[in-house]
Amino acid sequence: MSRFHKIRHIFPQAILGPVAALYEKVAVPGLSAFHGQVAAAVAGELASGRVLDVGTGPGRLLIEIARLGPDLELTGVDLSRRMLSIARSAIDRDAGDRAGDVRLVRGDVAALPFPDEAFDLVVSTLSLHHWRHRARGLQECLRVTAPGGQCWIYDLRTDVPAKRHAELVTASGLRRWALGWIFRFHGVKPSDVESQTVAQWLGGGAEVHTERYEAYLKLHLRKPLSRRLRMDRPDDASSVNYMVESA
Repeated sequence: MSRFHKIRHIFPQAILGPVAALYEKVAVPGLSAFHGQVAAAVAGELASGRVLDVGTGPGRLLIEIARLGPDLELTGVDLSRRMLSIARSAIDRDAGDRAGDVRLVRGDVAALPFPDEAFDLVVSTLSLHHWRHRARGLQECLRVTAPGGQCWIYDLRTDVPAKRHAELVTASGLRRWALGWIFRFHGVKPSDVESQTVAQWLGGGAEVHTERYEAYLKLHLRKPLSRRLRMDRPDDASSVNYMVESA
């Protein structure tokens, strides 16, 4: 573990104004391809429904999803007032006719300001490493997910060389190399969020898979249905009766 990761708990969880502005100008443009990839996966998963972006930051993922999923209801939540201000400006500027449909809310992942089962899909990109209480944050993400819905939590891996992170960057030359090194220190150790560990945090409340990619990982949580569909086959196989039972 790097020295940065050992002491980062002393830094504010919310990204402060000057740092937020610097991050939006320097780092975010380099992640456009990554955000586009995640947005395409979201739009491919849901034709319609409610999507929450946790730790939305400057709102770039929401903008990409708005472009690809015109029938999705989009909400972003972040703890940083400055990030939300940056996101609002970016969405109003770049999301076209969808700008007014994208809702932004200030809140902490450890106590999300939404009712139970409010969203069909919860997604988060490169925010997990900021969470002070990861178990509680994932529990909250699952709480606000509707039965049968999913949570996709992406973050960079800290156990790979900087050149792997540089491969995610939409840039070239020195800027790509520099961003690769910056991203090298922003992420989580895959061993800290293994499927078995996360499943224990959630108390068996979800199917959990930790997917590893070269530079990042994805926690894939699926919330079980609160009711299950049982199919009874009578003697006459030409007719089928469906019964809904409480889980």
